[in-house]
Amino acid sequence: MKNSLSSCCAHYPTLKIKCDNTIAFHCQQAVEKYIKAILVFKDIEFVRSHDLIYLLELLTGVAEIKDEKYQNAVLLNGFSVRIRYPNKIEEFSKEELEDAISISQEFRNFAIEQIGIEEISTGNTKQSESEN
Repeated sequence: MKNSLSSCCAHYPTLKIKCDNTIAFHCQQAVEKYIKAILVFKDIEFVRSHDLIYLLELLTGVAEIKDEKYQNAVLLNGFSVRIRYPNKIEEFSKEELEDAISISQEFRNFAIEQIGIEEISTGNTKQSESEN
Protein backbone atom coordinates (compact mmCIF):
# COMPACT_ATOMS: atom_id res chain seq x y z
CA MET A 1 0.00 0.00 0.00
CA LYS A 2 2.93 2.34 0.62
CA ASN A 3 3.96 2.21 -3.02
CA SER A 4 0.45 3.10 -4.21
CA LEU A 5 0.34 6.09 -1.90
CA SER A 6 3.86 7.13 -2.85
CA SER A 7 2.95 6.92 -6.52
CA CYS A 8 -0.11 9.11 -5.97
CA CYS A 9 1.98 11.68 -4.16
CA ALA A 10 4.76 11.69 -6.72
CA HIS A 11 2.67 11.67 -9.88
CA TYR A 12 -0.42 13.67 -8.93
CA PRO A 13 1.09 17.14 -9.51
CA THR A 14 2.30 16.23 -13.01
CA LEU A 15 -0.69 14.29 -14.32
CA LYS A 16 -1.99 15.42 -17.67
CA ILE A 17 -5.05 13.19 -17.69
CA LYS A 18 -8.07 13.28 -15.40
CA CYS A 19 -7.94 10.42 -12.93
CA ASP A 20 -9.57 12.06 -9.90
CA ASN A 21 -11.77 9.05 -9.21
CA THR A 22 -8.79 6.72 -9.13
CA ILE A 23 -6.82 8.93 -6.76
CA ALA A 24 -9.79 9.44 -4.42
CA PHE A 25 -10.60 5.71 -4.47
CA HIS A 26 -7.03 4.65 -3.66
CA CYS A 27 -6.75 7.17 -0.82
CA GLN A 28 -9.90 5.77 0.77
CA GLN A 29 -8.70 2.21 0.20
CA ALA A 30 -5.28 2.95 1.69
CA VAL A 31 -6.83 4.35 4.87
CA GLU A 32 -9.17 1.38 5.12
CA LYS A 33 -6.20 -1.00 4.85
CA TYR A 34 -4.16 0.96 7.41
CA ILE A 35 -6.98 0.81 9.96
CA LYS A 36 -7.59 -2.89 9.28
CA ALA A 37 -3.87 -3.59 9.73
CA ILE A 38 -4.03 -2.03 13.20
CA LEU A 39 -7.17 -4.02 14.04
CA VAL A 40 -5.52 -7.27 13.00
CA PHE A 41 -2.32 -6.40 14.87
CA LYS A 42 -4.30 -5.56 18.03
CA ASP A 43 -6.35 -8.76 17.63
CA ILE A 44 -9.65 -6.87 17.30
CA GLU A 45 -12.33 -8.68 15.32
CA PHE A 46 -14.37 -6.76 12.77
CA VAL A 47 -17.04 -7.53 10.21
CA ARG A 48 -16.38 -6.97 6.54
CA SER A 49 -16.90 -3.26 6.02
CA HIS A 50 -15.57 -0.31 4.07
CA ASP A 51 -16.92 2.17 6.61
CA LEU A 52 -13.93 4.02 8.04
CA ILE A 53 -15.96 5.39 10.98
CA TYR A 54 -17.02 1.90 12.08
CA LEU A 55 -13.43 0.66 11.78
CA LEU A 56 -12.06 3.63 13.74
CA GLU A 57 -14.62 3.15 16.50
CA LEU A 58 -13.30 -0.37 17.02
CA LEU A 59 -9.92 1.14 17.85
CA THR A 60 -11.14 3.45 20.62
CA GLY A 61 -10.41 0.88 23.32
CA VAL A 62 -6.74 0.58 22.35
CA ALA A 63 -5.84 3.95 20.84
CA GLU A 64 -6.72 7.59 21.27
CA ILE A 65 -8.76 8.65 18.26
CA LYS A 66 -9.02 12.42 18.03
CA ASP A 67 -11.99 14.20 16.45
CA GLU A 68 -9.81 15.25 13.51
CA LYS A 69 -9.27 11.58 12.59
CA TYR A 70 -13.03 11.02 12.59
CA GLN A 71 -13.57 14.12 10.44
CA ASN A 72 -10.94 12.91 7.99
CA ALA A 73 -12.55 9.47 7.91
CA VAL A 74 -15.94 11.06 7.19
CA LEU A 75 -14.38 12.98 4.28
CA LEU A 76 -12.85 9.86 2.75
CA ASN A 77 -16.03 7.84 3.34
CA GLY A 78 -17.79 10.51 1.30
CA PHE A 79 -15.26 10.04 -1.49
CA SER A 80 -15.99 6.34 -1.51
CA VAL A 81 -19.71 6.95 -1.93
CA ARG A 82 -19.16 9.60 -4.61
CA ILE A 83 -17.14 7.26 -6.83
CA ARG A 84 -18.96 4.00 -6.22
CA TYR A 85 -21.31 4.23 -9.20
CA PRO A 86 -19.59 3.86 -12.59
CA ASN A 87 -22.31 5.63 -14.56
CA LYS A 88 -21.56 8.90 -12.78
CA ILE A 89 -18.20 10.58 -13.33
CA GLU A 90 -17.30 12.59 -10.26
CA GLU A 91 -15.15 15.69 -10.34
CA PHE A 92 -12.86 16.49 -7.44
CA SER A 93 -11.13 19.78 -6.80
CA LYS A 94 -7.36 19.95 -6.57
CA GLU A 95 -7.75 20.81 -2.89
CA GLU A 96 -9.96 17.76 -2.24
CA LEU A 97 -7.43 15.44 -3.85
CA GLU A 98 -4.49 16.99 -2.02
CA ASP A 99 -6.43 16.66 1.25
CA ALA A 100 -7.18 13.00 0.48
CA ILE A 101 -3.50 12.28 -0.16
CA SER A 102 -2.47 14.11 3.01
CA ILE A 103 -5.08 12.27 5.08
CA SER A 104 -3.86 8.94 3.68
CA GLN A 105 -0.31 9.82 4.71
CA GLU A 106 -1.49 10.75 8.22
CA PHE A 107 -3.28 7.42 8.63
CA ARG A 108 -0.21 5.61 7.33
CA ASN A 109 1.91 7.27 10.01
CA PHE A 110 -0.76 6.42 12.59
CA ALA A 111 -0.68 2.74 11.55
CA ILE A 112 3.12 2.63 11.70
CA GLU A 113 3.01 4.15 15.18
CA GLN A 114 0.27 1.80 16.44
CA ILE A 115 1.90 -1.31 15.06
CA GLY A 116 5.33 -0.22 16.22
CA ILE A 117 7.30 -0.78 13.07
CA GLU A 118 10.13 1.25 11.68
CA GLU A 119 9.76 2.63 8.22
CA ILE A 120 11.74 0.84 5.57
CA SER A 121 12.86 3.04 2.74
CA THR A 122 11.94 1.84 -0.75
CA GLY A 123 14.77 -0.02 -2.43
CA ASN A 124 17.11 0.05 0.56
CA THR A 125 16.40 -1.59 3.87
CA LYS A 126 17.66 0.26 6.89
CA GLN A 127 20.17 -1.64 8.92
CA SER A 128 19.85 -1.69 12.66
CA GLU A 129 22.57 0.06 14.62
CA SER A 130 23.79 -3.28 15.97
CA GLU A 131 24.60 -4.43 12.42
CA ASN A 132 26.91 -1.47 11.75
